[in-house]
Amino acid sequence: MSVAIQNLAHDQVGEMCDLFATVYSHPIDVAQWNWKYLEGPRIGSVNLVARTEQGECIGHIGASVFPGVGQKRAYAMAQICDVMVRRDVRGGVGDHSVYPLLVRALQKELLANFSNVFAYGFPGDRPFRLGERLGFYRSIYRCEIFQISHSVRPAAQAMRWSVRPSKWDADCMDRLWRKHSSSDRPLQVSRTGAYMNWRYRDCPGRTYQVWILRSFFREVGWLVTCARPDGVIQVVDALIPTVEAAAGAGAALGRALIDGGMPMPFTVTSWMREFAPDGHQTPIIATEFKVGQWNDQIRAPDFQPADTDVY
Repeated sequence: MSVAIQNLAHDQVGEMCDLFATVYSHPIDVAQWNWKYLEGPRIGSVNLVARTEQGECIGHIGASVFPGVGQKRAYAMAQICDVMVRRDVRGGVGDHSVYPLLVRALQKELLANFSNVFAYGFPGDRPFRLGERLGFYRSIYRCEIFQISHSVRPAAQAMRWSVRPSKWDADCMDRLWRKHSSSDRPLQVSRTGAYMNWRYRDCPGRTYQVWILRSFFREVGWLVTCARPDGVIQVVDALIPTVEAAAGAGAALGRALIDGGMPMPFTVTSWMREFAPDGHQTPIIATEFKVGQWNDQIRAPDFQPADTDVY
């Protein structure tokens, strides 16, 4: 079978939504797709489509590219998304099979269009093993779920920390981000006010709450939460000034939820290891996607939960 790799045209997005529903067995609409790939303070996006000689769509690979920073240096952070190959054409991993053709085309596009790029994704075990075997993926770490402890009577040392629910104030988030990003932190997406508003406030089909973190009376960071269908409160994003502050921030969130009328008992979780010493492993692997050479010269990222594109 002859396969051509093409850039996705704007009028073909509906076709990609149909492929998404077929491959992942749940729907996505055009508004969600456009939010994901076209909106926000991005520096670019890539959508590549595999087609047969008859023009039939049989695969897709995409990347959303946002500004990033690591160790005080700018990066293009390219999150690989929606790697989809129709089930009936998945056989084989040779050079002319659909999956390797899509991956190599994306590597070429990212290398040609973005300088200092770090590409990453969050595949499950099975797709990760395939990508690793073909030399496209390597593991950064396995994602874990951490339960954040909270108590009606928190420890005295945690009382210096408090959180309050807030509106999506881009100026406030910009101010906090500038202070945070000026330090020697691991590689991460730049969480400016514009990014936070796009990612959470403007996200179609899901509601998030931002909480401003205070140390005594000084604003020092934030937490972003969403309520899962099972009632668990998930911390999907957090700007924490120090690892030591995470325990205080988690306790403060628990107090704020109780004060806001959250019925006991309730569960608060995160994929950020700063919040708890032990977690439960998931089948999701934080993965570097090879573009040119592996990025051995930088500290490995420690991703936020929302980076996983699960939410």
